[in-house]
Amino acid sequence: MLGNFIGRGSFGDVYVRDMAAVKKIYTSNIKLVMQEIDNIKKIHSEYIIKVYSAELHENYICLVSDYASNGSLASVLENGDVYMGWNMRRIIVDEIIKGLSFLHDHNIIHRNLKSSNVMFNDNYEIKLCDFGLPEIKARSRLPGNNLRWMAPELMSLKPKYSIQSDIYSLGMLMWEIASRNTLPFSAVLEDSIIIQCVREGEREELPIDTPSDYQWFVQQCWSHNADERPVASDFKYDEIDALLELENLSVRDHDDYELAVQYLRDKDYDAAFELFYQYAKKGNADAQYELGRIFHRIKNNYDKAFKWYYRSARQNNHNAQLALGAVYETYVRDYVRACKWYRKAAEQNNSKAQCQVARMYKYGYGVRTNYYEALSWYMKAAEQNNTSAFYNIGYFYERGYAVQKNYSQALEWYRKCTSE
Repeated sequence: MLGNFIGRGSFGDVYVRDMAAVKKIYTSNIKLVMQEIDNIKKIHSEYIIKVYSAELHENYICLVSDYASNGSLASVLENGDVYMGWNMRRIIVDEIIKGLSFLHDHNIIHRNLKSSNVMFNDNYEIKLCDFGLPEIKARSRLPGNNLRWMAPELMSLKPKYSIQSDIYSLGMLMWEIASRNTLPFSAVLEDSIIIQCVREGEREELPIDTPSDYQWFVQQCWSHNADERPVASDFKYDEIDALLELENLSVRDHDDYELAVQYLRDKDYDAAFELFYQYAKKGNADAQYELGRIFHRIKNNYDKAFKWYYRSARQNNHNAQLALGAVYETYVRDYVRACKWYRKAAEQNNSKAQCQVARMYKYGYGVRTNYYEALSWYMKAAEQNNTSAFYNIGYFYERGYAVQKNYSQALEWYRKCTSE
């Protein structure tokens, strides 16, 4: 039994059965197709749809995989009611790139990368689908299905798909995200005209408000010479935070948000989670931080906690930056990045983060030991009446770290701890 029909994919009808997606694929070379499916069944990543099994029938195969209940990126881009700022678009692109990089690392060429093949699961996490399976795609009888996303070198009688041709398609997908238009060259009806124009170097136009770094990435992907295109692993948005143009993504409705906070105080974590999630998926940094806390402190799911902290921290939420630093330090054991995120929060006058930066300098975690820097950060935290800072300044005076040893000063700072 196939299940409930939900649509027609790139090379077969798609059904839902027992919360799994079932794709019906007609083929005359079942043995070769099964070999391809066996290869992709072996790989797993949080950024791709997991393929579980293949069911053999007389003249077709049923491919069973994860079901992405929240639909495709294309449907989100086409929905004018969904707000999508540039920071959120970058996050989406970043996750697509991670999925594509994973496929390329496993010698799998996607061959059909576009917004309709980027899915959202129950938690609105990005999943790439319809990747690989060259035998099936080579025999597909859907003319022009992905022509508008194809690299110029593929527009021939015997196209040779490659990592570079995937990167060109990534550029087209980034154009979709930038323009919120899911049909490239929509004004052109004839395939032959599109082929001629792309071969001659013509490309789609990016919106006028597209940030310069985003434009640069797209243009690199669109290079006419395939050898000049980057590889997926070259794109690292987390390393170019200075280029992010952060905007106010607040979409909170006061009453509902405060209700979520109240649920959290009442320890009704499931109810709080549901409300915070509604705001978090729309880009609200505070809600993303709260989701991170629930995953971190209540559900003990550090991978999910990291993801939500990271999204919030990228929007300059200082509490999330502090929490992200703690995750890097405690669970990832990456002291350099931990110090980086602590410092971002500290520079926003988060006194707890200022104490953490001071501690990193005090003990040489991720930075060179420097008592003067440590004392400077403790002093900044002390200006905000942070008792941990009071204690550590007293300790520095008692031991003579970065200051002349002075017991009376040490005692004065210690006393401040008890008076606060």
